[in-house]
Amino acid sequence: MQTLTPLLKAKAAILTQIEQNAYIYYVNAAGLLHQYNVQTAHNQLVVDSSTWLILDENISLYAYKNYVAVVNSRQVYGFVYDVVADETALFMKRGDYQVEHCSFPLAFLDIDGQSCCLHGTDWNRLDIFNLETKTYITDRETEKYDFDYFHSLLAVSPDQQNFVVNGWHWSPYDAIYRFKVSEFMENYELANQIVGDYERSGYNWDRPLCWVDNQTIALIFSDRESGEGDELNPKAYILLANIANEETQQTTVEILDADFVRTFLLNKEGEAQGKLFYNAQKDHFVISTNLIRWAIINRAGQVIFHSGTKELDQFFLVDYLPELNICLLETRQNEFSLFQPAI
Repeated sequence: MQTLTPLLKAKAAILTQIEQNAYIYYVNAAGLLHQYNVQTAHNQLVVDSSTWLILDENISLYAYKNYVAVVNSRQVYGFVYDVVADETALFMKRGDYQVEHCSFPLAFLDIDGQSCCLHGTDWNRLDIFNLETKTYITDRETEKYDFDYFHSLLAVSPDQQNFVVNGWHWSPYDAIYRFKVSEFMENYELANQIVGDYERSGYNWDRPLCWVDNQTIALIFSDRESGEGDELNPKAYILLANIANEETQQTTVEILDADFVRTFLLNKEGEAQGKLFYNAQKDHFVISTNLIRWAIINRAGQVIFHSGTKELDQFFLVDYLPELNICLLETRQNEFSLFQPAI
C-alpha cells in the first residue's frame, strides 16, 4: 500500500470493507459520489448526488455492504444508494428543529438477515427502513412515544443487537443512551437506558465513542467537565461501560500523555471532541481529535503512536478500519491518503 501519496481530492470520504477488500467512497466538489478500490486502485463513478446535497455544507458518508449513505451533516436531507443494484434505495428527510446543532443520525444494521437503515425522521424520533423490502418496519404514533431528546450520532454494536445515541436534552446537557434493537421495535425511545456514570459537561454531545465488544462501550471524558480538574493540566479518561450490567459496571483508563490531552484532545471547555475507534486484534484505541493530531493508545493509557512526526503532522485522521489497520487521512486542502501504522 502506498502511504501518504494523495489518492484523491474530495469534500468528504469514508473507508469501508467488503469481504477482504477495502474501499473509499467519496464525494467530490461537483457532488459526484465515487467508489475507489484500495487494492486495485480502480476508481468508478457511483452516482451524481448533487441533486440531493447542499454542496457548500458539511457532508458525511456511511457505508455498509453494498449500500452507501450520503447526508448533509447539519441539514435535513440525505439518501442511501445501492451500489450493486445501481439505484436509490432510500431518500431521507428529518425534522429541522435545532438541526444545526445535531449531526444527522444514521447507522446501518442487520435485522433478521436483512440490511436496514436506522435514521432520524424528527429531532426526537428514529425510524428503521428495510433496504431490501423498501419499507419502514417502525410503525407508530409520534405522540405516543414522545421523547424530549435530540438524536445525534449513532453507533451499532458488532452483533447488531444494540445501538447507542450520542445526543442531548434541553438545558442543554449531553446524554448517551443505549437501545436494544428488539426493545426499540416495541417501545421505541421509551426503551432508553443511560450509558456511563460521569459528569456531563452540558454541551459535549457527539463525544468520541465506539463499541469495544458486544457488551462494552468506550467514550472519552475529562475531569475539567466536572469543574474540578486542573485547567492548565487536565486529565482525560477512556470510560468503559458494560451495558450487560444493570448497575452500569464501568472502568476508566487515564490517557497518560499530558501534552496530547492538554494541547490536542480537549477544547477550552475541557471537552473531548473527535472520533474514537477500537482495534480488537491489537487491543488498542485510535483517537482522532478536531485538530491535526491523532494517537494510538493501549489499554494501560499509554500513547504508543502519535501523528506528531514531520511526515504526518499535516494530516487529519478522518476514518479507520480496525480489521485491516488502515487509516484514511486528509489534509487541509481536502486531499485524501492512506496510511498503515506499524503497530
